[in-house]
Amino acid sequence: REREQRYAFLICHLRFGKTVGCIAELAIQALYTTKKNSQYAYVCPFRTQAKAVAWNYLVEMTQGIAVDVKVSELSVTLPNGAKIWLSGSDNVNALRGLYLMGVVVDEFAQCRPDLLDAVLIPCLTDYQGWLVIIGTAYGRLNQFYDYYEKSKTDDSWYHADIKVYDSGVIDAEEIENIKSASSYAKYRQEFLNDFSAYLFGA
Repeated sequence: REREQRYAFLICHLRFGKTVGCIAELAIQALYTTKKNSQYAYVCPFRTQAKAVAWNYLVEMTQGIAVDVKVSELSVTLPNGAKIWLSGSDNVNALRGLYLMGVVVDEFAQCRPDLLDAVLIPCLTDYQGWLVIIGTAYGRLNQFYDYYEKSKTDDSWYHADIKVYDSGVIDAEEIENIKSASSYAKYRQEFLNDFSAYLFGA
């Protein structure tokens, strides 16, 4: 992890690989932590969504390393006792009372409004845990846009806004294919991280 800030905001174009990268960060941080019985979490708007988009990545990345894999609670435990959970903001009470060394919140614009302030920040307090917010531009009337603006000017936050032309992940020909197959608003929202595009397509 190159960033030095405790908090990070990442808005990256569709198919950039932000989920894979964030699950990898959780696995690496958990594997190399020196703190006893560390806990980490990856949170989506819905628990079923977290399982669908991230569970296989987590299992594959910890295969041969994890000493316990529990599908019922979407968790893996590593040899040092560190545990990684997948959860959803729809099951917010399952997160209350946990202590967390690090947490990733995916598609924050669609999560419960009280998720961060009422649940996750208290979970991070005991051990000064780190937070990463990732997601897609869904207009400006949500917390994701609020933190987009905050992270641009607050030095305690790492801010990254990676558009499809910047990353090099998708080649130029495929970008043109995407543009021709998508509406103007959807393309700008999903691949250029344009918060106003969501309003154009409403």
